[in-house]
Amino acid sequence: MLAFQILINRWELVLALTAAFLAGAVAGLMFLAINKDKALKFGVKLDKLRKPVVKIIFEILEKPQGAFKAVLFIFVLNLLGGAVLWATVSGLLIIPPFLWLALMGLLVVLVVAKEPQRLPIAIPVVPFEVGAFIVAATGGVNIGINLFFGGDIVLAIREGLTLFYTLVIPLQLIAAFLEGILAHRVYIVQRKPLPEWLSEN
Repeated sequence: MLAFQILINRWELVLALTAAFLAGAVAGLMFLAINKDKALKFGVKLDKLRKPVVKIIFEILEKPQGAFKAVLFIFVLNLLGGAVLWATVSGLLIIPPFLWLALMGLLVVLVVAKEPQRLPIAIPVVPFEVGAFIVAATGGVNIGINLFFGGDIVLAIREGLTLFYTLVIPLQLIAAFLEGILAHRVYIVQRKPLPEWLSEN
């Protein structure tokens, strides 16, 4: 209950971070409406930045017990790279998480528009994954605000840790479980096409 009370107390941050993600998603929809070809090409360029990681995930999925191994890999990757680095640590500088979440919203829309086979994965995964990032960023940005503008740093850090252990980790675990299982079903069982750029040199 304490974690939810913290989020209620920091509702402005939660709302602003959520708005950043939604703004990115709306920008993606507008980009598609204005110039679909350029939007899809831009989406592919953004998506390709994750090529080394995505390639590893697909290689894991092909192995025995690939779905379970993929869940573990995705969980650790998103927890450390996303929730810790991009959401919490960069939150100390206040602005980066907002930009990152907006870019994530843009990427989700453009990627799904380019590769509809990802939609069954994105629909259940995004709320948990992005929700975890927003909660983590709330803690990180709150620490940054208290650090730069004066406030109770110790309390901010304590709140950030509480949010991380009680909400961020469980949400990331749920997201990773769904993503690993659904990706295995879509790409290994159903043999839906992989991203075209994955086979490029």
